[in-house]
Amino acid sequence: GSRPPTSDRQLGVQLPSVDHGKFSKPEFEMASQLFKLVDTDNSGLVELEELIDFVNSNEGGSILMGGMAVTEVEIRKMMDAHDVDGNKSLDREEFADFLFS
Repeated sequence: GSRPPTSDRQLGVQLPSVDHGKFSKPEFEMASQLFKLVDTDNSGLVELEELIDFVNSNEGGSILMGGMAVTEVEIRKMMDAHDVDGNKSLDREEFADFLFS
């Protein structure tokens, strides 16, 4: 006969939970999807050039800046404000902060 599926609780396995920090799960998932779009070299970090290219694209500019024109200097200032570890790029958490603050 067929057995019912085994839940992780029955196995006694603790599945890792993702810490979304101060963001709701939908916000963090949206930020993760955008992060993948912006991180064109798949380095796991968004560099200034990638952010500028994305903001200057029609899609990116309307998503991130509400269609407002933004200069490179303004983008750099916004990025610097969210670059907590000072590595001149944004990791996923810093990028989510950039989006939602």
